[in-house]
Amino acid sequence: MADNSAPSEKALTMADNSAEGVSNNAVGRDELRRVFAIFDKNGDGLISKQEMRESFDKLRLCIGEEELASTIRTVDVNGDGYVDFDEFVTLYESMSGKRGEGGDAKAEHEDADLAEAFGVFDENGDGLITVEELQSVLKSLCFEEGRTIGDCKKMIQKVDKDGDGMVNYMEFKEMMSAGFGRN
Repeated sequence: MADNSAPSEKALTMADNSAEGVSNNAVGRDELRRVFAIFDKNGDGLISKQEMRESFDKLRLCIGEEELASTIRTVDVNGDGYVDFDEFVTLYESMSGKRGEGGDAKAEHEDADLAEAFGVFDENGDGLITVEELQSVLKSLCFEEGRTIGDCKKMIQKVDKDGDGMVNYMEFKEMMSAGFGRN
């Protein structure tokens, strides 16, 4: 049985957005809707605190209860205690570090987010993402892409600049900046 409780890491850490420009972004509204549906385990169109907790835990995002509650309060503009899709877009933007930050602080925040995302994929901590690690994470996130080793090899080949068959941090960073190497 598939576990659909985890959000797409790429949707939480990817590219530059403007508040109204999400649909023009490499992630796009359709991708965010797909991620929203993964968070929204019961399919009611709202993400509860518990659903968000389970999704963040699945991604190994260590967020304390008060920080989680504060995050929900911050984006919950209608005050119902849940996160609807539009509020989720706001949450995505805040987690990807695109609002209210300047210069060096923004770059440091983005680097920290990328390092954390890289760590999710680099399961054994050796500084490289292997085909098997990529497949393991994509399966745990219930992504159709990456169901087979062959698919994962193709994904890695798109970004593997040094030809070692794995993705190092710099290749990962470049991939994230370029929209995941998709053509």
